[in-house]
Amino acid sequence: MKKKMQLLVIESKIDLERCEKSQNVKFNPEFTIITSEHKNFTSKDLRTYLNENIKIEEIVFISQKLFFLYEGLNLHANYEIKMYLISSPTLFDYSRLLNYHHDLFPKVSGFEKQKLNRINEHWLVLDKKEKNLIRRTSAVFGHVEKLTFKYYTNFLFLDFQKFCRENKIDKVILIGPHRHTLKRWVYYKLRKSNVDFYIVERGALPGSWFFDPDGFNGESRAYAKDKWEDIQINHEKEATIKRFKDKMVSENEVLEFQPDVNESQSRVDELRKVINGRKVIFIPLQRPRDTVIRFFNPKGLKRFYESINSAIDTLDSQKFFFLIKKHPLEKKVPGKINRKKDNLKILNDEFHIHDILDMTDHTVLINSGVGVLSLLFNKPVSYFGQAFYKVPGSSSEFSNSSELVKQVHSSENYNKKESLKFLYFLIKKYYLFSKVKKITYNSEKEDYYIFSSTGILNK
Repeated sequence: MKKKMQLLVIESKIDLERCEKSQNVKFNPEFTIITSEHKNFTSKDLRTYLNENIKIEEIVFISQKLFFLYEGLNLHANYEIKMYLISSPTLFDYSRLLNYHHDLFPKVSGFEKQKLNRINEHWLVLDKKEKNLIRRTSAVFGHVEKLTFKYYTNFLFLDFQKFCRENKIDKVILIGPHRHTLKRWVYYKLRKSNVDFYIVERGALPGSWFFDPDGFNGESRAYAKDKWEDIQINHEKEATIKRFKDKMVSENEVLEFQPDVNESQSRVDELRKVINGRKVIFIPLQRPRDTVIRFFNPKGLKRFYESINSAIDTLDSQKFFFLIKKHPLEKKVPGKINRKKDNLKILNDEFHIHDILDMTDHTVLINSGVGVLSLLFNKPVSYFGQAFYKVPGSSSEFSNSSELVKQVHSSENYNKKESLKFLYFLIKKYYLFSKVKKITYNSEKEDYYIFSSTGILNK
């Protein structure tokens, strides 16, 4: 009787050590390990091995070269074997992206993994250049039955419906729709067509990505209140959100560069002395040429700064203190802020975003992802632009200084329950999360990825 086994094929033991070290995991001991360095293991050797009295269920390769060598044997059909490829991202084969499942990695330290259902569809991905994002979201792409890659400029004049019908395409995938003028044109054309699609982009929380079936950011209905208002918040769901936040803070997970946590915290006490018990209004500034500023800020930057300066003049300097932080990727704070007030401090890169939010009583911004972080830290938010985190009682839009001042005075009416509903929706039902680890081997930087497959596609 043939014995059921799982086979791991690698070029050398070094490959296995690299993979295990980078992921802090050990391969399931049920795997039989074969290295090509033994007897110069060829396709013929593998066929002979499979024809012996051993029944192989799965073959996992830690070598793209060997994977392609053995793929020609048509092992899927001839031997009913599942094949997977693990490789550094520089060697990824997009049609064979690996799902890191529980059978392969019995345990990944400190990171929960979930399995996506198989997606029996044909997807058309409109970008051959967005390799990094596809690697990071391979927990999704690795489950798709068939992927076709075409550059988006091919569809400037092609009819989406006709192409998808003729090529039996189930969904169209567009990554970063506002990154280029022509891509933006294709994006609006896609939205008007009667074709199912996903817009893919980085989310507002560390390690998050989204597959949006309606649009991008504030113009999408995927975040509408009717999507999350019926979520019943209980102790378990609230604890889930708290664990997410605690893990994010303890592991220093951030979207942008932040200063050293210990150095930042050493400065907090001095800043608190300057604040002297006043309520803190935190204003995180954004990049003037950022996508969400260019396309989702209809009132304009000038009017935003005018509203901020007027609110600083209006609010009692004995009761309120303003912390205005430049964006980590910008070299300086715009000169439009009135810096002469004694209840205002400009922050560069000396304080960590988590430390600032701990001190904050109210966050004021245009439409930055810091708005979601603020809700995670239970801080009310006032937004000026077109934001996707519209949570009644927790976040409010303002158009001028008088509306902003009124919202700041109403901070104590913060609706934590509504905020928790929205956050639970983002974390457990909408976002997909990926965890990235980087290692250096033989003076060459390699990226390795582990994925958590939560998100809208898991429904």
